Amino acid sequence: MAIDITLEASKMAVTRAIEAHSNAKALLFAHDGKTPINAPTVHDRELAKLLAPVETAVERAVKTADSVIAEVEALRLAPHADPTMALSAADLDDANRRAQWIAEDCAALPLPDLVERLRAVQASGNKSSVWLHTRYAKARWQLESGKVPQAPDLPQFSEQLRELGVIGPRAGLAPEQAKRADDAANLKRWASAQLGYVRTGKKGTGAPMGL
Repeated sequence: MAIDITLEASKMAVTRAIEAHSNAKALLFAHDGKTPINAPTVHDRELAKLLAPVETAVERAVKTADSVIAEVEALRLAPHADPTMALSAADLDDANRRAQWIAEDCAALPLPDLVERLRAVQASGNKSSVWLHTRYAKARWQLESGKVPQAPDLPQFSEQLRELGVIGPRAGLAPEQAKRADDAANLKRWASAQLGYVRTGKKGTGAPMGL
């Protein structure tokens, strides 16, 4: 999946700020890298000045991440108001024509085949098809979950449906949107950790997970 350009730009801004801080900080010490070249009060003042751009870059990265997370959450909640809100009149007409055979396929396909169908449909980007397959795949999952005994591949099927955004806390989200939310959360954690590293001098991680 593609990397969110806004999140990547925020990550690079923090990285550049940290590099600039490291280079400038080195100039405040003698050749041994430990002895300040200025008096203590001047040294502390200079360190504080160097930290400000890093704090600003991290603050902006966190705000950007929060904005992406809020945007994805709005997309997740939108279908709860009306599942057809994202569909145009043409999409709805297309959905009405295809609903019966999609429902039949979702009810009859072996569970692994249904997962592959869902992946193919999501990749196609056809809104009416995605909506119908998501709706009827969830109905199939509910039906299979209520059976006694359950199909042996139901646990794997359930996990795959969660990954595809059919069930679970991110139901209704396209996979790329779920990834954006994950990347944004990872960026927040990473940026905060890097700021802590700069402030304390303790080693931090080199890059945000998943971004």
